[in-house]
Amino acid sequence: MHDAVLPVQSASCLILKTKGMLFVKSLKKRWLKSIFVYALGIAIVAGCGNGGQTSQSANNQGDASPAKTAEPVTLKIAIVDGWFTDEQFQAYFANPVKAKYPNITLELVPYIYSESSKDNTALTNMTNLVAKGVIPDIIATSSLTASDLINLGLENDMDSLIKKHNLDLNSFEKGIIDAVKVASSDGKKITMLPYERNFSALFYNKDIFDKFGVSYPPDGMTWDEAAELAKKVTRKDGGTQYRGLEPNLVFRAASALSLGFVDPATKKAIVNNDGWKRVFTTLKSIYDIPGNSEFQASGKAVTAFSKDKTLAMFVGLGGDMEKLGMTKDLNWDMATYPSFEKNKLISFNFDAHALAVTSGSKHKDEAFQVIASLISKETQTLLAQNGNLPVIKDDSMIKAFGSKLSYLQGKHVEAIFKTTPATPPQATIYDADAKTIMNLAMQSVVNGEIDVNTALRQSEEKVNQLVQK
Repeated sequence: MHDAVLPVQSASCLILKTKGMLFVKSLKKRWLKSIFVYALGIAIVAGCGNGGQTSQSANNQGDASPAKTAEPVTLKIAIVDGWFTDEQFQAYFANPVKAKYPNITLELVPYIYSESSKDNTALTNMTNLVAKGVIPDIIATSSLTASDLINLGLENDMDSLIKKHNLDLNSFEKGIIDAVKVASSDGKKITMLPYERNFSALFYNKDIFDKFGVSYPPDGMTWDEAAELAKKVTRKDGGTQYRGLEPNLVFRAASALSLGFVDPATKKAIVNNDGWKRVFTTLKSIYDIPGNSEFQASGKAVTAFSKDKTLAMFVGLGGDMEKLGMTKDLNWDMATYPSFEKNKLISFNFDAHALAVTSGSKHKDEAFQVIASLISKETQTLLAQNGNLPVIKDDSMIKAFGSKLSYLQGKHVEAIFKTTPATPPQATIYDADAKTIMNLAMQSVVNGEIDVNTALRQSEEKVNQLVQK
């Protein structure tokens, strides 16, 4: 609506409607006769009507009219390296945007979260990019890892853009807008919009279960039930040690209980409590299974499962599913994410992959239109067909999920949709480092270096020290 451009001849006129009668007041020629003014007014209204039709055609995914200016605009969009291949970037981002807004060109700026974990030395993190004067117009991030926006002063309240471009927030999946709100500095404003969300599942190697004559994992298992099943497939056979279950990173399991790291009000650590103790104790019981004690979280779990084929089950994410699908001669499937309570299928909390218009962008309207194009039904369907979980409410998206991926044919993808993401706690700028502290503490417990109580007490001290710094 805001983008409709009125004809030049109407720019100097103000149209007033009073009690059904139309009066046109010329801003320059007050001497015009009333009959001429009336006729001119009718002509102008007819001319302006075309613009009104354009604005009314905007759907609930935002204003579909062209950018405010047709001048060529190049927008820098920063995306975490590895999130998309070049082909996927063109399919999901560049091509849809170019089709709708020919004047907008996207310049991809890959970045990494941590300098310590990078493989490509040519890449750097957002802090260093900004220090070099590279200010993206759009940053692709996650509702769980959005602290860069706050720390670097790039956070931008998008409420005015949402209203200006007529975006209907009710079109989004229930709970996901709240998830991006809690990722903001005050936990209330919308500083990013989701375009897909991560998901979790229990992946299992069918060949290992067949080898030992054990039934496949059913949906709806609790962590305790998954541990009992893991005992049946944790065996040493022919000199090869098979592990039953890798529960993966501890903060993911904790997120299913909506556990946070730092109280945003008091700025005190909240990691030494009954909730965190329950998570540590539960995961420790799994690692305590004889033969299952090796700590193989994250990438190590995927390698043990898909390459070594010595891991019967592991709790993973959507990105892990893609890696499994790309592996030849791997007989796998999935079940629901283990829950802490029976009959309460709660998975790890909302991990919304989102796009933020930065405070430093000089083309905020155009940047917002780029984001709106990704949450259109057309692009959301394309994402779903290629195994990405869409964020808009539409049953057809569920039916379309994975339809273009041969490796998902015959797989139990229904498991993904049976669980409900937990409500995320209020995010803080300390969360990323606090997650590392908790993961290292869990590893120390698994290695027998410290007990659970000591691990939580030391973690509390370290997180408080982190805040004080």
